[in-house]
Amino acid sequence: MSNRRHLFEQASALLDRCQSQGQPIAVLVFDIDHFKRINDTYGHGAGDSVLRAIADVCRRSVRATDLAARVGGEEFVVVMPGTPLEGALELAERLRLRVWEIEHTVAPGIVDRATISVGVAASDVAGSGLAELMHSADEALYRAKAAGRNRSVAHSPAPVTA
Repeated sequence: MSNRRHLFEQASALLDRCQSQGQPIAVLVFDIDHFKRINDTYGHGAGDSVLRAIADVCRRSVRATDLAARVGGEEFVVVMPGTPLEGALELAERLRLRVWEIEHTVAPGIVDRATISVGVAASDVAGSGLAELMHSADEALYRAKAAGRNRSVAHSPAPVTA
């Protein structure tokens, strides 16, 4: 799993390549719902364990051509070259469901589950720049949270929810 700096170094090159080849590119921005509760209730060790498990799910769910990174705290980004909005929303839902399936032992005898909220944007709906794509995916993430969390929302003129 890449970090924030590596993501931004590589994502611009992916975007340029997709634009020159006339291919779509999509971005997912997701974070762990109520992550502060996990840390505050069970401690940072439990929070770190949840982060590692979710990063592993993300790594196993993306293609080799995708770029996945933890960009800070409990926030992750996936850049998907050659992927239209519909394909990105499918991955978002697959990630969301796989995260929910994981049972985390957060303390002796205590099992919990984490959920994620996901914002999705693609070059065909969000403009052509990386900053615009990231901003649009982030806006969709906030809509997912406002709609109750544990969901994927695609940026579009009319909100698309799954």
